[in-house]
Amino acid sequence: MTIIESDKARINKPLSAIFSYLQKMENIGDLLPEQVENFTSEDQTCRFEIKGMGPMGLKLGVVNFDSITYLKNEKAPFDFSLIARINEIGSDIAEVQLVFEADLNPIFKMMAEKPLHNFVNHLVKKLESIMNA
Repeated sequence: MTIIESDKARINKPLSAIFSYLQKMENIGDLLPEQVENFTSEDQTCRFEIKGMGPMGLKLGVVNFDSITYLKNEKAPFDFSLIARINEIGSDIAEVQLVFEADLNPIFKMMAEKPLHNFVNHLVKKLESIMNA
C-alpha cells in the first residue's frame, strides 16, 4: 500500500463548515488542477479526466467525526482512496490533511508518486485558499 500525505492546511472555519463543503461533490471540481477536464458531479459521486491518465472518479465513502473518505468510482489504473483528515485546533480553526492511499505496483509507484504528492498538495492548498477567502 502506497500512502501519500499532503501538507497540512489551516482553515479558519468551524468544523461543520469544512465538513459541509467537502461532502458536496460539486465542490471537488473547484479544488482540481487545470489538467483536469470534463468534471461532472452527482449527489455522492464525481467524475473527471486527468490528461494522460484517462477517466477517474470519486465516491463519497465513510464520514467520521474527524475524516471523510472518498473511494475510487471509475476504472482507474489502480485502486485508491482519498481521505480528508480534519483536526480541530480551536473553536473556528482546523487543520486539514489529505491522504492518498493506493495499491500501486513498484514501477507505477516510481512514476506516479511525485505527481500524486503534487496533486494532493494542490487540492489541500486550493481548499485552504477557498475556505479562507
